[in-house]
Amino acid sequence: MNPHEPITTTTQINVKALTEQKIVSYDGGKKYAHLVATEPKLAWFDFAENVYKLSDSIPSIITYCRGLCKFQEFLAQANKTKYAAKTITTLIDELKQPNANGLVYAVLNDFSTYCHSRKGYAPASTFIFVQSACRLLAFLEIEIDTKKFKNHVSMPKVKPLREEYPPNEEIRKIADCASFRIRTLIHTLCDYGFEPADIAQLKPKHFKFDEDPIRCKIDREKTGEPLEAFFSKQTADGIKQLIAVNKLEPDDYIFANDFTPFSTNSIRMRYNAAVEKSGLNKKTREGHKYGKYHLKIYKKRWFSIAIAIGVPDYIVQGMLGRKKYLDEYNAQPLEKRQEFARKILKAVNLYADKADKQEVINKAAEIIGIDPSALDETKLQAFKGLLSQFSKLPVEKLDQISKILQSGQ
Repeated sequence: MNPHEPITTTTQINVKALTEQKIVSYDGGKKYAHLVATEPKLAWFDFAENVYKLSDSIPSIITYCRGLCKFQEFLAQANKTKYAAKTITTLIDELKQPNANGLVYAVLNDFSTYCHSRKGYAPASTFIFVQSACRLLAFLEIEIDTKKFKNHVSMPKVKPLREEYPPNEEIRKIADCASFRIRTLIHTLCDYGFEPADIAQLKPKHFKFDEDPIRCKIDREKTGEPLEAFFSKQTADGIKQLIAVNKLEPDDYIFANDFTPFSTNSIRMRYNAAVEKSGLNKKTREGHKYGKYHLKIYKKRWFSIAIAIGVPDYIVQGMLGRKKYLDEYNAQPLEKRQEFARKILKAVNLYADKADKQEVINKAAEIIGIDPSALDETKLQAFKGLLSQFSKLPVEKLDQISKILQSGQ
C-alpha cells in the first residue's frame, strides 16, 4: 500500500473511526489532530495503527505525534542548505529522489542538533523526537541503516539522572502544602510506586477495602500488565474520605475527573504547585525541572526501599507489573504476598522515621522506669549526651555521683 494514499475500503474506514476516536480521546495536546490537519497527504492513521501494533499503547502514538510536531517545527526553519523541504510531505518527496543518497542522515543529524543545542531539550527528549522521525520515515519506506545512522547522526548522550529520592521529612513538607486530594495522592504514591498515568486511572472499584492490608488491582497503562498494590490504613482512610466527600461511584476516577494525558498533566500541575509552595522546587542542572521531587521519583523511592529491606526481587518487580516476573509472583499465595506487602508498607511509611524515634523513646523510658510522655526527643538527646560522658568515668567516680544524687533527694 502506498503510504500517501488515503484509506478507502469499508473495513478500514470502520476500524479507523473506532481507533481514531480512542486516539483523540487520549490526545489532550491535539498533536495527532494537528498532524492530520497540516499534512493531510500523509496516512496518519495508518502510521498510528503501525505504532499501536508494535507497542499496544495509545500513549506511544501520542508521544510519537509530539515528536513529529517538533520535526515539523524544525523543517519550517529557514537556514537549511542541503535540502529545501519545509514540511514532512515535501521532505518525503525530496528523500525519494534518485540523487538523495545519504540525505536522510543529514536531515536527522540537523534535527538532533536543533533539538539539543538550539532548543535545549534534554538528551532523553531529543532521542524520543529523533526516534519519532525515524519511525515515520521508515514507515514511509525511507531506508535508514542502523550503522550509517550511528556514523552520521550525532546524538547527545543520555546521562543517568542519579537522583536520590527525598527524605520523609521533605515529602511531609510537600504534603503539608497540598490540598487533601493531592496529600492523599502523595501517601498513595509512597505506599506503592505508581506511574502518574497509573494513579490517574484509579477508581473506587479497584480497591478491596475489606482486606488487610487494603489491596488494589489495575492494569498498567503503559503495558497492559496487571498491577497489584497494597495500602496502609492511613492511606486507605484518605481514599475512603475522597470517595465519600466527592460522592464517587465505583467507576469514577479518584484523583482525576477523566482519564486522558491531560488529566495526568492536571495531577502533575497540582502536585507541582505544592512542591513550589513548600519551597523545594530548586531546578537541577542535569535533571528534572523539579529535581528529586517530581512525581516519578516516588516509584524509585518505593522500589529502592523494598529491595533494601530484603524483599525478593521477583516480588518487587512482580508488584510493579513487570511481565518477566509476573508468573513467579502470581504463583505465591495471597497470604504470602500480603506478608511481603506489610513489610514494605512499614518501611515506606511516610512517618516511618518518626515511628522509629518514638519506639526508641518508649524503650528508653521503660528502661529508666519513667512514663514515655515525660521523655521527648530533646530530652532523649540530652540523656544520650550524659550517658556518653558517664561512660568515660571510672567506677569510683560514678559511685561518688550516685551518692551525691541520693543525698540530695
